Amino acid sequence: MIDLSLLNLTTPEPKAPGSSVSIIYPPGSFPQNEFFSVQPNGDLKVWAPTKGVSSKSTSRTRTEFRECFANGAVYNWNYPAFPHHWLRVAMTVLQVPKKGETVVGQIHVYNSTRPPVKLSFDKAADGVGQLTVGFRESFDQVNPIDAVLLSDIPVGTRFTFNIHVIASGAVLFSASFTDAEGVKRTGNLTLALDASWAQQGLYFKAGVYNQEDPTAETLETEGSAALFHKLEITHGV
Repeated sequence: MIDLSLLNLTTPEPKAPGSSVSIIYPPGSFPQNEFFSVQPNGDLKVWAPTKGVSSKSTSRTRTEFRECFANGAVYNWNYPAFPHHWLRVAMTVLQVPKKGETVVGQIHVYNSTRPPVKLSFDKAADGVGQLTVGFRESFDQVNPIDAVLLSDIPVGTRFTFNIHVIASGAVLFSASFTDAEGVKRTGNLTLALDASWAQQGLYFKAGVYNQEDPTAETLETEGSAALFHKLEITHGV
C-alpha cells in the first residue's frame, strides 16, 4: 500500500460551490471519486479532465500529490539540509490530454510559478510517449531547458522514474520500462541546480497535470489518467 499520511491531494473540484479555486485534501481525508480512488490491489487511480477547476496560478487542471506534514501543513526543504532527497514512482499512464503532454513529477518551489524540475509524459500521434525533463538551473529562470530522459514508452505501459537530489545540488534522474519484447529500457540524466536554489523552499509533487488550456471545444472526456503503483518520498542519509 502507498503511504498517503504525508501527502495532500489537489483535484480539479471547486474548493466551495461556485469557487474557481481547486480543492486540496489533507492527509486522511482523500475522496473515493472519479478523480482519485484506491484500487483493490492498493494502486492509486487518478483522473484530471482538461476542463475543470484549476489552482490559483494557472488555468490548467491537475490531480496531484504534494508532500506535507501529517496535519496537512505544507512541507518544504532546502537541498543542502540532507544528503539525499528522493521521489520514487512506478506508474502507468492510461490517457493524456489532446495535445499529448501531462506532468507526472515535479520539484516545485514555494511562492514561485517557475519550478526547477517538471517531468512530463509526452505522447506522439502514434501513441508512443517519452519522459521529458524541463529543468531550470537558476532560481526564477524564465524558460526551462528540456532534455529527454526515456523514449518509446507506449501509453498503458508501466514505467518507473526516480528524481534524486543530493546536498551539492546535483539532480539525478532515472527511468525504466520493459518493452513488448521483454527488454528493459532505461534512461539516466544528471543535471545541477546552482547556488541560487540553495535556500529556496522546495517540495516534490507527483500526479497528472495537464499541459494545455481548456477551450469551448474541449470535451468532458479529454484529460489525463494514470495508475500509481508506487509513490515514495524520502529525505535523509
